Amino acid sequence: MPNFDYYGDEYGYDHYHDYEQGYSYDDGNSDSDSGSYQSESEDDDESDGLGALDHFFARFQSFDYRDDTPVIAEYRRLSRHEGWKRGSEESKEMYEEFRFALIEEFNNIYGMDEDDIESWQYLCTMLDVDPVPDDLEDCREIVLSTHVNLVDLLDAHRTGRAVRIFETEEELSRYTIATRKFFPLDEAKEGGVLRYLLRHILS
Repeated sequence: MPNFDYYGDEYGYDHYHDYEQGYSYDDGNSDSDSGSYQSESEDDDESDGLGALDHFFARFQSFDYRDDTPVIAEYRRLSRHEGWKRGSEESKEMYEEFRFALIEEFNNIYGMDEDDIESWQYLCTMLDVDPVPDDLEDCREIVLSTHVNLVDLLDAHRTGRAVRIFETEEELSRYTIATRKFFPLDEAKEGGVLRYLLRHILS
């Protein structure tokens, strides 16, 4: 089995391990700033150079979004800022939009074509592989044999910080549960590289 950790989310989507259900990104209960949320519209400019996560957070106009901070930490901070109650319809709706933004961001960073060697070479670069192989299958073999969290891979590109690599699958699983860095699954929105990774994780 490959060594990327996949987990679903706390609102009823698939989970790789049953005992991980019940963890939540949404842990804040502070008061929200009324009127701070700007709904998404079809007129949003997708050519402004911003990523899917930037667009998601930008809709909360009174929230001081830090794009160099790990994305799960920022979502938790946003949840506290907006006062979303765990299990509420608003919390579920916002998390649904956040999880779609996570997937789209991963697609944009690491590619939509599972046979594109440049996508796999960039993954190797993020995993600090040196030298990076020139062969597609060699790149895939290295990536799929590395114990790393998918959300951390996303953050490595966003923050410039090195991705944490674990010696064993058990250590990675404990880390994912402790940090609640669960990567969502949505087959309709996964790009080719992400779909390839998840297909091998779940096999």
